Amino acid sequence: VLGGQMIELLNDPEFTRPLVLVRERAGTRDDNGEWVPGEPEEIPTRGSVQPLDLADERLQRLPQDGGDRIVAAKEIFLPASVDAQPLRTGEGQTAGDILRVDGLDYRVASCAPYDEHSEIIAVRLEGDA
Repeated sequence: VLGGQMIELLNDPEFTRPLVLVRERAGTRDDNGEWVPGEPEEIPTRGSVQPLDLADERLQRLPQDGGDRIVAAKEIFLPASVDAQPLRTGEGQTAGDILRVDGLDYRVASCAPYDEHSEIIAVRLEGDA
């Protein structure tokens, strides 16, 4: 699907479903200097969610921290207007973003931002609740 057609599909409720983007807010230090983690922010949105076969080569190229096995994966297309900040994959000290699909949380494993939309691979790991 080409760029202009993609944004039309992502704005059509027949081709999208409700999702929730869950993003950790920045933490702070309290009056005693103790670290207080930020509360998660939930951003409702809509996107196109496609199943992704666990044998897909794109999953094989993802970095695997802690040895947790991928047990489910989705390819998700979101309009670029979902959030002004790019989606985070949880690299380094940053908590990765979560996309809640049908009540299940999927970790953003990769995100390819384009002018009008983003293509995301999101995964559930063996240790996820």
